Amino acid sequence: MLEQICDHDAVNCATSLLEGEILGQVNVNTPLPGFGKVLLLHYAAKYACPEVIQLFLSRGAQTDIKFYDPLNLWGVNGLLPLEIALDVPRYYLSMEIDLLPEPSTFQLIASLCLPYMGYPLKAVELLASSSENVEKTAYYYAKGGNLVELAVLLTVARKKALAPIAFSIQDGDDWHERMTLHQWLKKEFQSLHIEYQDDWNEKPFASFAKIRLTCLERKKRLLKSIALLLEVFGKAGNAIEEYIKLERHSDDVKKDVALRLVEAGFRLKDEDFDFNIDDWLNPDDSIWSLIEYQGTRVPFSPPRWRSPTKWNSLSGVRLLIFTIFFVALIFG
Repeated sequence: MLEQICDHDAVNCATSLLEGEILGQVNVNTPLPGFGKVLLLHYAAKYACPEVIQLFLSRGAQTDIKFYDPLNLWGVNGLLPLEIALDVPRYYLSMEIDLLPEPSTFQLIASLCLPYMGYPLKAVELLASSSENVEKTAYYYAKGGNLVELAVLLTVARKKALAPIAFSIQDGDDWHERMTLHQWLKKEFQSLHIEYQDDWNEKPFASFAKIRLTCLERKKRLLKSIALLLEVFGKAGNAIEEYIKLERHSDDVKKDVALRLVEAGFRLKDEDFDFNIDDWLNPDDSIWSLIEYQGTRVPFSPPRWRSPTKWNSLSGVRLLIFTIFFVALIFG
């Protein structure tokens, strides 16, 4: 019965359920019988039903309790209601665009503006507005390369997602620090720059260096996509939000979104953003302005990308020493 209520977003039936007209008095924060720790809000989040979610929240449903089912039939053990709800837009988008390895940023944003995305986006918005540490949730999605979830949070809870993140050992983090998502991205670019410059010459095997370089290229593309998302929602977030809330959309949503992005100053080419990685590492580029604006102003010179150098004399000496040591080990 609960599945049918949530699947149809039947708020009247949900109200009757809470008031004891169906199965007796039900407490919104009491674990459901037959499960480990599964609450009504977990169910509502799984089905992304905004009316029922709003009802449960108005009755005091807790948003900080993690889902736990001994059988883990849903595969969401350890997730909060907000995180469960964020999985629904990904499912919808997987039927619209190619999400692997990384989705086109423009296609992702345009698809979030489609009319049928209204329900899951509203569900996430309600849960985000009632949840704490949304900024830390956004950080972990960005760090894990989950662009869809990050884009959804930037769409419906941008202010919370971009708030300073407080890391604390008492909260289970590995360090004490306070930073914004933009500052984290800056550090990741710096770290990647160092890896590009140093790691290549430290590896004695060309095959290993090639694999390592491939991983760095993949990380660079991911960071570039995150930077672009932050840039888009920093400049055009209000326009995107207003468009999503329109009661009627035209038949060509992509065109509507493209026009709004162009008005915000973005270049589009072949239904995607027209840029290269050097644009984003230019000190005069807007992503660095955003980092300085959102976080603490600290002196910083963005790294300039250079192609990895080939083997130098030091690498040759290391390779010779390693070869002599290896031969002596076998025949000695």
